[in-house]
Amino acid sequence: MDPDKRSAWLQKLDEECPYQVVLPRRQLTDGNEIVNYLLLYAGKFDMYVEDECAAYVRYCFKDPMDAAIFRSRFEPKSEAFRLAQPSKFNLTKRPATGSGIARSMPATATKK
Repeated sequence: MDPDKRSAWLQKLDEECPYQVVLPRRQLTDGNEIVNYLLLYAGKFDMYVEDECAAYVRYCFKDPMDAAIFRSRFEPKSEAFRLAQPSKFNLTKRPATGSGIARSMPATATKK
């Protein structure tokens, strides 16, 4: 996909599914479990590989509750102990495309 089309697609996705969770790609070893969960329990959602090296996958949800439940179920447990900056764990909207903030904060959602 060329960069302009990808940018337009991401902007539309951010509008439709603004509550997003980024997980390390290694979580995809449990890919069937994640996809089955999404198909059975989540409302509107989408997902994509975060960057060209495919280190992270971004899961996007229309409903903030779907995103919160998904994150609590699939977020690596070691991340939950990082309580020094609790604002990093607030489930909010993703920053504008191209800001780079979301890429630097794995297994969290960020605010637009």
